[in-house]
Amino acid sequence: MHSRRSIDWHAPVLIVSSFLGAIGFAVAHHVFNQSLAGTPALSDEIHFGQITFTSQTQNMTIGVALAFLFRACLAVTVSASYIQCFWRAVGKRGTETRLSTLDRLHSVLENVWSFLRVHIWWKYPLLLILAVISWCLPIAAIISPATLTVVNVPISPPPTSLVYVPSVDFKSLKLLAAPQTGYGLKIRRDQHDTAWTQNASVYNGPSYVVERIANSVAAQGKLLPIHPPSLNVSWTSSFRAPSIKCADVNSTLRAQMLDNILQAFRDGTGCAGPYSFLSWTATPGFDSAMSVMVDQAPSNTALPFHKPSSAGNRWPMNVGTVGPLDFSAVGPEDYVNATQAATIYFAVIPNLAYDTPASCSARLNRTDWSNSTFVQCELQNTTYATNFTYVNGEQQISFSPQAGTTSTPVTTLSAFDYLDTNTSCATMNARFEKCVVDPTLLEKLSFQAVMDAFGKIFVGYVVDPMKTRYGQGAFERTSVMQSVLLDTPELAFLTQNARWASSGSDNPQLSTMHDSIQPRANLSLKVTLEKLFENITISLLSSPNLQPNTSSLIAPAKVNITQNIYRNQYDYSASNLWLTYGIALGITMLVAVAGFIAMMTNGAAFSNDFSTILRASRTAKLSEEVRIGDADGKDPLPEYLSKATVGFVSGTFALQASKHGAVEIVSYSATHYDGVSVGRAELKPKKTTFLARIRKTGSDESNV
Repeated sequence: MHSRRSIDWHAPVLIVSSFLGAIGFAVAHHVFNQSLAGTPALSDEIHFGQITFTSQTQNMTIGVALAFLFRACLAVTVSASYIQCFWRAVGKRGTETRLSTLDRLHSVLENVWSFLRVHIWWKYPLLLILAVISWCLPIAAIISPATLTVVNVPISPPPTSLVYVPSVDFKSLKLLAAPQTGYGLKIRRDQHDTAWTQNASVYNGPSYVVERIANSVAAQGKLLPIHPPSLNVSWTSSFRAPSIKCADVNSTLRAQMLDNILQAFRDGTGCAGPYSFLSWTATPGFDSAMSVMVDQAPSNTALPFHKPSSAGNRWPMNVGTVGPLDFSAVGPEDYVNATQAATIYFAVIPNLAYDTPASCSARLNRTDWSNSTFVQCELQNTTYATNFTYVNGEQQISFSPQAGTTSTPVTTLSAFDYLDTNTSCATMNARFEKCVVDPTLLEKLSFQAVMDAFGKIFVGYVVDPMKTRYGQGAFERTSVMQSVLLDTPELAFLTQNARWASSGSDNPQLSTMHDSIQPRANLSLKVTLEKLFENITISLLSSPNLQPNTSSLIAPAKVNITQNIYRNQYDYSASNLWLTYGIALGITMLVAVAGFIAMMTNGAAFSNDFSTILRASRTAKLSEEVRIGDADGKDPLPEYLSKATVGFVSGTFALQASKHGAVEIVSYSATHYDGVSVGRAELKPKKTTFLARIRKTGSDESNV
């Protein structure tokens, strides 16, 4: 026997170098992505001849190219290792293998349909695993480019600037309707003036802008859109503005109100008009109120109804929308004002119902008031802490009383004198010794106007139609039925359509066709009133008519806003890239180890060249002779050849077959042709004997 030839270095070097190349491309991909992470993803155009593309496209293309090269290197490693295992599998036993099986085993790396011949793969599990790995490697090249993405993120740190933000000019007359003058009122100009001035200005209600905002918020129950100085900005600010504080009416006043309402119900309507909802202030507001103003007589009462001048007439209700307004008292600020804070009252009486005239006189003693609600809300001067955030045009506004501050009650003003011939008043300067217009007065009037607009929505009454004599509902001034107060549990009973249906339409068969509104909020009437007033106050910022004059010395200061500017930048997930590449590299390394083991077992290395197949098949034993018409190798493989078996028993294969006891070497002879020795060995398998020709060159000795 002759010594064994050494393993050729080409295949091992190819496997190792390809694997190292894959590692290099993985590192390059990571370094490239890391260099882009956090940088702006620009859309600059790059011109390459007639081709135009952006820098984003260029960077993404580079990432895809690196992933492709990584996958290509791994494919070479796996393919070269598979070839070693292939020749090990088909030649290790010295037995014969069907030609169709060899086709499937050899072509599976290029032809995925070879996997469909399931019956052949159970004999070659290692080749099956290697083939599956080869086909799964492209997944790594698909996932890894996606680790570099373009995201839209805010610039950090965000830029800031000082600008004027939306605010309300409470220290002006913008929130007031044009005041009236006259009525013989006498007030002093200021605390230093001993003289009294006649024909002072009379408070005349809120402006239409304030009323419109109040009505809109009351109907929607949410803030109106407030236009920011620019898109995607945020800021915080604090300012003084009106609010209300609501509480239950004390028991003494509640009892007086009950008596007053029942007297008006009994004597004014003959028990035919039960009041389900009432809202009023301590200002009459009816026609005779003007004479009260002129006479400067106090007419402040917390009771809703006044006894009529003639018996049998309907009791007039206080329909003044802000109160109390006292035209006789002079307050501590030397302007005509009340000594009580502006207050509005609410009464909800679900169980007051129509009764026959015969029993009307006894109504006072048998009315059930157990679930009635009496609430009073007082005007307050509150310092609001607000937070405004705008993201792509969507506003997010939060506000609350500023910590460390205390709200104070705001008394009403019925008349004032802000006129002066001094030119210093025109500039609204900060020194008021010679100018009667002072910001405190204007602020109080503005707060009062907001309270007045709030009262105009609710003051009046609602008569429940299901509890009246004729089944007809009645309203007086109030717009409560168009407001969000109907969402409260206290007023939910008014939302049932059946209560407003006539007897003809109040049919059980039609009940499913009516709207069945249920209270949509668990907030009580008191809390809802407070929040609604706050929303009205903040919504005043939405009106351009109420913005302050920025050139005035008493204008609000500029506010530091944060501009949330967004930009496109690259985001890189290094963990995902290395997880993907790490798995691929780890599996490929195991494949390479299998290839090296196959080479060591074979005692030789193989390539996937055509010459390798030609040389191996030169001495192979084919159980069927190839017919002349099929010798060119064209498709398809003839049926008789697909069933034919092939045996590889020359050279390395003969040695392996001998090791496994599959064949026995009977004799060996050699013939020399120009330095090339062609040997002929007679091998004796376990069952048959066949001949194999061995060719060796130079001083190389055959293994056989």
